[in-house]
Amino acid sequence: MHAAILPGAAKVISALQVDTRRSVRLIFQYAEELIPCGAAALTAAEEMNEARRAVGALTAPRSTRRTPLGLMPCKTSYADLFKKLVIRGRGSQAFSSSPPMHPVPIAAETMIATQPTTVREIDPRVAAVVSTSQSTRRNGSYNLILDEGKLIGPAQLQDTTVCEQVAHGVELLEWSIAAAPRATAAQGFTLGHDCCGNDP
Repeated sequence: MHAAILPGAAKVISALQVDTRRSVRLIFQYAEELIPCGAAALTAAEEMNEARRAVGALTAPRSTRRTPLGLMPCKTSYADLFKKLVIRGRGSQAFSSSPPMHPVPIAAETMIATQPTTVREIDPRVAAVVSTSQSTRRNGSYNLILDEGKLIGPAQLQDTTVCEQVAHGVELLEWSIAAAPRATAAQGFTLGHDCCGNDP
């Protein structure tokens, strides 16, 4: 996702906080990283720290703590299990006749496009996703297949419904990616990520 839409993403997450109640990780779009004033530059200048804390406070799961007045709701840090999908390709282009797509804020209507026949919608309250770049030419649009991309979303073990939905969505995406020329897909689990990350 673009660094410029962090405030909007935080507002959307805050609005859906009651429905979400699970950890969400923000992922920057790969193309945003190395440009002037991109995510990498903002991170190096430590300008992202306040945004990380603000978004992290919004996305941390709710819990309760015992006080002299009884149980009080609070926010805590977490070490939930995250489902991770690493996409590897050749950095080539894939032709697509579909309309061009643009990155949208997380927790809004989020779509993934990794190759011409792979366009999936995943419930943003289940998985945090990022879409790849796309360029448009006269006779069609092209999905840019990155050298490496990541799809990371929460899969809380105590919520079997969420786990099943995430696993099913990731498997569908993985099969489509693996079918693309010179592309591979691998799945894995990652523990203990912060609420807000910056992935090149």
